[in-house]
This record gives sequence, C-alpha cells and structure tokens, in this order.
Amino acid sequence: MLRGLRVRRMQEQRGRRKDRENAAAIHEFSCGAVAADRCGRAAGGEDRRIRREGGLRSRRENGFVWAAAVGSQAIAQTQDYILSELKSFGCTVETDDFSARTPAGRIAMKNILVKIPGDKPGIILLGTHYDTLKKDNFVGADDAGSSTGIMLELARLLCAKHGKHAVWIAFFDGEEAVQTWSDTDSRYGSREMAAKLAISGDLKKVRAFLLADIVGGKNARIPKEADSTPELSELVYSTAKRLGYGSLFVNESSGAAMITIRS
Repeated sequence: MLRGLRVRRMQEQRGRRKDRENAAAIHEFSCGAVAADRCGRAAGGEDRRIRREGGLRSRRENGFVWAAAVGSQAIAQTQDYILSELKSFGCTVETDDFSARTPAGRIAMKNILVKIPGDKPGIILLGTHYDTLKKDNFVGADDAGSSTGIMLELARLLCAKHGKHAVWIAFFDGEEAVQTWSDTDSRYGSREMAAKLAISGDLKKVRAFLLADIVGGKNARIPKEADSTPELSELVYSTAKRLGYGSLFVNESSGAAMITIRS
C-alpha cells in the first residue's frame, strides 16, 4: 500500500490552466528521459545497469535490499551506497541530517536530494523513501528497494543532462513507522523536507510531484491513484500505454496505488 506524501501545500488545487502547464512540463521532461534512456543503452548503459544490479545483489547482506530500518547500521550503509552511486553519476547532491522525535525517542535521519538544473522556471520533484519497515526478518527488496533503484537509474540518466526544467530527486528517510503507523509516527523525512522547502520558498516552485513506492513486485499492476492530479496522471498512463507498458500501468482507479502524481 502506498503511504502517500500528505503535505497540504502540495494538495492545494491550482486550476486547470496551471495543471495543463504542469502537464506540458512533465511531457517535455518525460520525452527527454526517454531519449536519455535510448542514448544510455547505445553508449553501453545496459552493461552498466547489469553491473549495478550485481552490486545491489552483493549488498543484500548489509541492508540495501533486505532491511534498512531507521537508525540501524544497515541504513547507514544504504545511505553510503546511494551517495556513492550518485557521486559516480556526477550528480549535484545535498544531504539533510536531522533528528526526529519518535515514540522510541529521538532518531537521527538523513534525507538525500539530487538537484538537476533546467532553463525554465519551476521544479519537477521525483521522490521515494529508502528506509524499510522496522520488523524482524522484513524483506525490503520491493518496499523500498524497487523505487530506490528506479530513482537511482533516473539520476544516472538525467544528471549528465541539462533539460528545459529543473528536476529534483528526493530520497526520504523515515517514511515507515517506528512503532505503529499514524500521522505523527510516519513520513518523518518527507515532512521534514516539505517544511524546509516551504521555509526556503522552493515549495511553491514545484510544478509537479511524482512519488514511487512498491513498484517491483512480480506481476505488478499499477492503477491510478484517486488523489493524483487527473491531467498529470492521464499523461503518465497514456505515455506508458504508447510505449507498450499498458499491462503494468493499468487504467483503473485506486485509493492507494504505487505511483502518486500531483501538482
């Protein structure tokens, strides 16, 4: 189940004209990403992908795939791995180390933010969490290994480019509950980033936000989330169908889905 990023400022309605502008921005970004993917394969990107997947497999025992709960040694190793990969891609990266008050006391957490510049005003924000459920023997390959892997691959494709729109890629810590899921015991990293973006004035610059989670399951089906902005959701799903992924991005509505798209 997707536990969406629920920030009121990102849920405010901006009108259909603004949605169309944002959809156009996403369209331009997605076309650039497709072109980058093709160029990556032509330049040996497939070999790099295979080597990187081998690296992920070799890191299962230290937490990236299997378990990386907040405050654990495994999540520290996961953070080092993410930062090492982003550095190898030439990305501009910012980290935010903060201390969150949880039912288990204060826990140190770290958000990671990639910033890719663009020529036009506004920011397209992509996001995922990389922590896993704090539970014995929990396997986190899908939640949240799969979406973290997707965002790393997007960073590899996009960090070397200078597109029309700025693209920021957020890796949130502390999305999972420390004890029991609630409004106060969950989403520590996304709430922290939203607050800081509001203070800096960058939150109002976000033209569109896409959050991915639990996207790597066997025979996965990703329905439309009911709370997503309709114009942006339709753009993503129609593009997926055109590219031959209609069986994955299914044209069905769901109250909780694996992809959330908002403006």
